[in-house]
Amino acid sequence: MKLVQFTSHQSLALRKWLVAASLMAAVALNAEVKINWLNSVDDFGSIREEDGKVALSFRGVNAGDEPLVIIKAKSTCGCTTPSFPRGEIAPADTFEVAAEFDPAFQVGKIEKKIHITTNAEPKVHTLTLTGAVSPKASTLAARYPVKAGSIRLNKAAIDFGNVVRGKAKMEYIEIYNEGDSAVTPRWLHCPKHLAASGEPVRLEHADRGIMSLYAMAEDDDSYGVYADTIALAVDDSAQAAVVNIPVSVCFVEDFSFMTDVQIANAPIARASTDLISCGVVVPNAEGVSRSFKVENRGKSTLRIRRVYSSSPHIVVARHSNKVKTGKSTEIKFRISPSIYSPGHPLVDETITVVTNDPTTPILTVRVTAEYF
Repeated sequence: MKLVQFTSHQSLALRKWLVAASLMAAVALNAEVKINWLNSVDDFGSIREEDGKVALSFRGVNAGDEPLVIIKAKSTCGCTTPSFPRGEIAPADTFEVAAEFDPAFQVGKIEKKIHITTNAEPKVHTLTLTGAVSPKASTLAARYPVKAGSIRLNKAAIDFGNVVRGKAKMEYIEIYNEGDSAVTPRWLHCPKHLAASGEPVRLEHADRGIMSLYAMAEDDDSYGVYADTIALAVDDSAQAAVVNIPVSVCFVEDFSFMTDVQIANAPIARASTDLISCGVVVPNAEGVSRSFKVENRGKSTLRIRRVYSSSPHIVVARHSNKVKTGKSTEIKFRISPSIYSPGHPLVDETITVVTNDPTTPILTVRVTAEYF
């Protein structure tokens, strides 16, 4: 290999070039794209829903050494439409991200987010728009149909549906404060199988809040349907209102873990009838007593979890909670004469039997009578 010899002049020129190249590389390594926001929050104040769309603006500066590129802008709500400059934004240049907010069906205090993706660090920036929207009367009534004092509720009752024993399920009521003063909503009491919470504790004018309920079977007797009424109190400086909210839940046993062999060897519950007609009854009589049987046709012991009636005037007597294979137990009940009402002489109620039969865990017997 032939070595190349440099003159002193050439060596000095080479050293200068290497120093310049190193400086350029260092500058390139230290170059960055950075955004300084002049405002990352825009408050449109208080508007009416019927006023229509509102324009908002967020301004920033490319505080870096390289061109800034906004890749995309995405809102967390379809009511907000962002727009942004396309192409490169030179260092030290200002730019604007615009947004249009549509207040239709947006009630109360508003806080929406816009996520901006860029080539800067950090790559994602969040912009916030805030304000308050006074709803149209039609929107308010449609979204919050239940009125109680200075508040409105989005529903008058809570139905949990089926809740698997051992698991919790949450339902809620949304509250809107249309009054001029702040209110403090609170649950007055809870049945043993319900737990309650609320957020926020205090609602200012046009605030929305959530009052939550959690259903969970906490003891061995919680099977089947429970119908309760829970009271929601709302206190403010002018008045106190109490709303009684019906709550229903059906606790069901979890059979999902059972294998095919276990199901084949499980108990099978059958009622001797699905209709008991008591005929014509005299209103001032002592009441009507009847019974039916529950038979176990399966291969293991049948356990009767709970027996209950759809009417408080039908009282079920004590009964055996265990039925061996091939045997049956008698379920006795009595219809109290207090069930009679002059305007409703017909009785049409049900008695429900909840068992550990994985195929048919609930048996329903219809009970009818007619008073004259």
